[in-house]
Order: sequence, then structure tokens, then C-alpha cells
Amino acid sequence: MNEYSLQAPFICDFYTKTIKSVGGNPQFRTIQNIRLMLESNENFIETHSFGTVSKINGKKIRQIKHIAKRGISEPKYSELLYRICRDHEFTNILELGTSFCISTLY
Repeated sequence: MNEYSLQAPFICDFYTKTIKSVGGNPQFRTIQNIRLMLESNENFIETHSFGTVSKINGKKIRQIKHIAKRGISEPKYSELLYRICRDHEFTNILELGTSFCISTLY
């Protein structure tokens, strides 16, 4: 798929300006450093689930690095979310199911 195969102007614009956009925010490096710090943190914390219990590890005491490696969105998806919010100038955003608020930082 490319911008030439898209017919609707909104979809073509969304694809070229948001999805295919290069370059990001200089703060992404800081967020990535926080992510790496969490992924190497050996400490344990007590968790509380207000929804479905994890199928990977349903225990209440979990290691921070295990939560971070499985619960944080990949940088490419977080950066796409950032670009969507930036391009559409959203003023209110609600994040559900957050894991250490890394996506919120984006």
C-alpha cells in the first residue's frame, strides 16, 4: 500500500502525514531511557488488578522488569499514537490499562 492506492482524501492525508511521517519528538530518547530503566529493574512490587488477571503471571507480587517487558507498548506504536494526537490536536486523552504510564509520556 502507498499514498497512490488510497482514494479518500482523509485516508491519503492520514497515511502520508501521520503514518508515514518521519522524525519525532526529541523527548522520545528520554522516554526510551525510562523504558530501559524499567526493563532492567530487579525490584518487586505489589500489583492490583481491576480487570482481567494476567494470563502470564496472575500473582500479586511481580518483578518490575517483567511487567515492563510485557506491559508497555512498543516504541513504534507509542510514537504512532503521539503523531495521531499531535496531528489531530486532541485536548483530552484517556488512557486505560496503563503500565507505568509510558504511553502517556508519549
